[in-house]
Amino acid sequence: MTRRRDRTKANKAAAKLLSIKTPTTDRDVLSVLRLWHFGPNKSKHNVMPEHLTRIFSDTLGLTRSHVGTLLLTKHTRRHPQFFTLLCKWLKDSPVLAKDFPFTSISVNFAYAARTHRDNNNAGVSLTKSFGAFMGGQLRY
Repeated sequence: MTRRRDRTKANKAAAKLLSIKTPTTDRDVLSVLRLWHFGPNKSKHNVMPEHLTRIFSDTLGLTRSHVGTLLLTKHTRRHPQFFTLLCKWLKDSPVLAKDFPFTSISVNFAYAARTHRDNNNAGVSLTKSFGAFMGGQLRY
């Protein structure tokens, strides 16, 4: 029950930030991410370090079903303001292109992905790290 309660808190905090009508900052996103309860994900084998059997990762936006249909993820349906805040942050970013097309956002917590190639990506990927940590260099 903690996971849903924490995600609801994150969604409410995102709604409050969205109501302010100012540009969304890295600090805003980090404050909401700190409330979000990341669930264990056992299916992302292409990024999972070999010593782990699960990582903490959630996908928001659209994903393709096993039959090829595009579906809104359950996290997006249940917590739409959380996803909207992430989208607004992307649009408001002074560094990023204003019209960066995307269908989904993966949010990850507390793991270093192994070297991998993203599956099913069409076009450019974008990555951003939030918080205080050591390491985390991106190699491409």
